[in-house]
Amino acid sequence: MNDPTLSQAIAALQRGEADAAEPLLRAVLAREPSNAQALHYLGVVACRRGDPATGKRLIEQALLARPDDPVMHNNLGHACAELGLPEDAAALFELALAKRPELGGAARVLAGLRAEIARKHEATRAHHQGDTATARRLYEDILVRQPRYPEVLNNLGVLMLQTGDPAAAARLTREAIAAKPELADAHANLGAALRHLGHVDQAIAAYRHALELNPAMGEAYYNLGHALVAAQRLEEAVDAYASAANVDPSHGGARVGIAHQRRHLCDWRNYPAERADVLALVQAGSQDVSPFDVMIATDDPFTQALAARRMSYRMGGGIQALPPRPPERRERIRIGYLSSDFRRHPVAWLITDLLERHDRSRFSVHAYSHGVDDGSAERKRIVSAVDTFADIRTLSMESGAQRIRDDGVDILIDLNGHTLGCRLGILARRPAPVQVAYLGYPGAMCAQYIDYVLGDAFVTPEEDQPFYDERIVRLPGCFQSCAPLSPEPLPPASRQHCGLPAEGVVFCAFNNPYKITPEFFSAWMRLLQKVPGSVLWLVENLPAVRRNLCAEAAARGVDPARLVFSPRVGVREYMARLAAADIFLDTLPYNAGTTANDALRAGLPIVSCAGHGFAARMAGSLLRAAGMPGLLTSTLEDYERLALELALDPQRLAGEKKTLLQTRNARCSSTPMPLRGEWNPLTRGCGSAT
Repeated sequence: MNDPTLSQAIAALQRGEADAAEPLLRAVLAREPSNAQALHYLGVVACRRGDPATGKRLIEQALLARPDDPVMHNNLGHACAELGLPEDAAALFELALAKRPELGGAARVLAGLRAEIARKHEATRAHHQGDTATARRLYEDILVRQPRYPEVLNNLGVLMLQTGDPAAAARLTREAIAAKPELADAHANLGAALRHLGHVDQAIAAYRHALELNPAMGEAYYNLGHALVAAQRLEEAVDAYASAANVDPSHGGARVGIAHQRRHLCDWRNYPAERADVLALVQAGSQDVSPFDVMIATDDPFTQALAARRMSYRMGGGIQALPPRPPERRERIRIGYLSSDFRRHPVAWLITDLLERHDRSRFSVHAYSHGVDDGSAERKRIVSAVDTFADIRTLSMESGAQRIRDDGVDILIDLNGHTLGCRLGILARRPAPVQVAYLGYPGAMCAQYIDYVLGDAFVTPEEDQPFYDERIVRLPGCFQSCAPLSPEPLPPASRQHCGLPAEGVVFCAFNNPYKITPEFFSAWMRLLQKVPGSVLWLVENLPAVRRNLCAEAAARGVDPARLVFSPRVGVREYMARLAAADIFLDTLPYNAGTTANDALRAGLPIVSCAGHGFAARMAGSLLRAAGMPGLLTSTLEDYERLALELALDPQRLAGEKKTLLQTRNARCSSTPMPLRGEWNPLTRGCGSAT
């Protein structure tokens, strides 16, 4: 060190005269901006003035030139300790002491830091073992002494998200990022919290930031895929899942994500292999396969039950139930409905009339919403239909369960099941003596905390009980409830209005694209080839879906112009448009549900193929309830033959439509339905008072 100005500055610092040292150090840097010693000691000056953030930045710059300097490591360690970064500080003190064991101050501070880090490890072990109460207590105890400890803030944020409090998780992970902006895990966990809160674009940005900091985070790619799905950016989601699989080829969830979103895109290039991979993962015991993924891959109820049981345990296993509520005599039984879909959603369209028709002399009806409030007419009607409506979206699962228990609900009916937005953690806490799964998920829950599932004799026959851990309650008639036809329906839409040809048979396939399989699409293309002038009418979804289906049609020798795509419209116009079609073509292994209900109510005959399992028999149940079992088949060959016979026999097709309309008009007349009777999808709603 030959610079006299630098020597004067260091001497001033040794005398405790930081104010005198600073201008001298800045003079050195003015001549030599990269002088490591001047940068280092200017960082020390900043720390002494109570600005450890600036001190840290300056000493880090100095270490770029002198990475092995133990004094710099020591002083940077003190800066990190002041900033509340125990793990960073401990690592720096260890480096310093390895070269200069006589740094006594470093050793003393390091001992205290190691004690806090040990407590964090204890909390993390409890967290990993599922002891969330102990983990939370330990995390919060550490934060009393180290309020800016970023790793603890991040871990507590993860815990809060896991226990159903995404708002608290977002706050905590943001605090972790403020303390340590380069903590990639915190950015990724912030993304997860934001996605649960519905802030999808912000979640995507958080995941991308995490991956900029650490491109090897396979789980961040995987969760980015989920966020992109929520934003309907499915092709990007497939790329994100592929990146996760590249980082970790054993990541079953990433492989399932690729397969599932390609189904949504009707991208069948690797369909057989991807389907086989999903089923192999289930057989191998993977918990990465959701029951819904299995349901669109196979109608085998045993395989579906395997996936459902694992997911139910993953989301609710090991959670301690609330204390049982003491018996209470009261005049009315309290029924609670739990759902994320009290909004513009098919579940709302099907359930609202049922809510309104409960016998209020015997039952009080409560709704618990943990989904978004979209301000729709559907939500407002549900709010008016029940005795109390509670928005519990911002509550943790524990608090949500406690609210339901405190309200004295006797029978809790979950309308989600294994679908997006479900909160099985609420049900796992047993807030009600009797808990039931209904409507939203067409299959077995296989959850110890679900007592009953509602079905009917066709979708849940007696021989299927072994595939359900819960007891099946078979409703008379049909499992599905629905509202009456609109009192002022729109007149049937013209073909011209719908963009359809004036002549020729219109085959309609309005199921969601993920339900379409290559086998059934091939059958549809053969029908177009055998029925001159016919077209296939599909829902306009994403541009990629149109592009892929048109390519598949061309590959099967069909002019893509014979595929007509229509945009989604409002419910009343949609019902009016259905009347412009001639034959509704169903799918398998996942039948039409609400869509089949809509078609029958519009007077549109459905040709369906029944398989095994609840989801593979929904349209069949509706056809039987509508008095039209002749339109139900059990093999693809019979399905294709029946559709062709109807298309080539205008008189028979007209007769089927006439019969269906007569049945509909008789059951949807203005005559009030009795409060007891069959649960029939073509009546004014649920006839049962339960």
